[in-house]
Amino acid sequence: MNLIKREQAIAELDHAALFLDARLLDAAGQRIDAALRRDPDLAQAWEAKARLQLMRGDGAGALTALDRHDLIAPQRRDAPGPAMLRAAALAACGMIAMATTRMEQLAAAFPGDAQFQRSLAGLHLGAQQNHEATAPLRAAARLSPGDHIVVRAMAQHVHDEEAIDVLMNRKDPVSRLRAARRCRAIERLADARALYDALLEEHRDDAGLWREAGEAMMQMGELSAAIARLRRSVALGGPGARGAWSALGEAHLRKGRIAEAGACWRRATRQALHAAEAWAGLVVCAQLTGRTRLQKRAEAWLSTHASRAERRKLLAKHWQAAAAAAATRPDAAHSPLQALLTESAAKLQHAAEQQPGRADAHYHLGVCREAMGESEQAQAAADTALSINRQYAAARRLSMRLKGAALRRAA
Repeated sequence: MNLIKREQAIAELDHAALFLDARLLDAAGQRIDAALRRDPDLAQAWEAKARLQLMRGDGAGALTALDRHDLIAPQRRDAPGPAMLRAAALAACGMIAMATTRMEQLAAAFPGDAQFQRSLAGLHLGAQQNHEATAPLRAAARLSPGDHIVVRAMAQHVHDEEAIDVLMNRKDPVSRLRAARRCRAIERLADARALYDALLEEHRDDAGLWREAGEAMMQMGELSAAIARLRRSVALGGPGARGAWSALGEAHLRKGRIAEAGACWRRATRQALHAAEAWAGLVVCAQLTGRTRLQKRAEAWLSTHASRAERRKLLAKHWQAAAAAAATRPDAAHSPLQALLTESAAKLQHAAEQQPGRADAHYHLGVCREAMGESEQAQAAADTALSINRQYAAARRLSMRLKGAALRRAA
């Protein structure tokens, strides 16, 4: 080794490193080439060349430079810098499995390095291996709690209490919004409410945030609070309020306010978003208030624009909400809804007797019986539907819902 030339080569590399950090790739390339002319056996120069090639998008060129590096200095092959570059170069060449294996080795060898865990998570996510990304995301978040990207990725891909707790303790509003959504998803509704309330104090003009907060309140059964938040959303307007009119219609229906629900759903039908849900709501409200022409119009829209399965799902949802609201009123036994349910139950019972092999006839009878508060008859109808068709998902959900309600009553 010529010490003078080595010193000159390293001086060139020092400048090249600064140029690479500044993304001055041509200037960096000139310095690296100068270093290699002075000392072609300088392993760090080949490592720098690999980094340069990778930044230029030339994964194959980076692997060639790393091969030369490993030949000159085999003891540095598994050092963090060259090993990380090789994994990145393999990924750039489309060899994701090999890159992942290399990164797993690095993460195991250097468990305290957040960057290796972060990169490993990225490789798994890039390969649609979301489950495999869970462990490195957790590790990266623990090692680097200030890494907002990792923490937010945890919110999206790690669905458990630990991930939510990490998000809740963040200061940035995006992380806390994701925490609120995850809390709603796993029924931590008190935490969701606290998060939404804090966010609303900071972002009082965000129509979408008011809409989400209203939907969370409705999920908690706090309908008055839900209506207040949803009204704020529609008052602010804009893209964020899309869907708020439909949600407001649902909240009014759950309160037993049929006319108000219908008015909200009529407003919602003028929007593209949630239109099917709004038209289904209009069917229910029109039938309850005897508005035959509006009912037929809404039914015609649904028949044209929604699938049979979607129509069933939406109508069942709204009828159940209306039935639950009617059951809490003193005049429930004499309400128009109760009369409709009684009539419908008789017709569905007749249909089930005439066609005992039709699973859907028994399912709809069960839904009707549930809305009437006749839990045992509803359970029997759901069980009959499942005995005919074990794959009937809606009947299975009905059966599970009824069994859960029975257990809660027993407790």
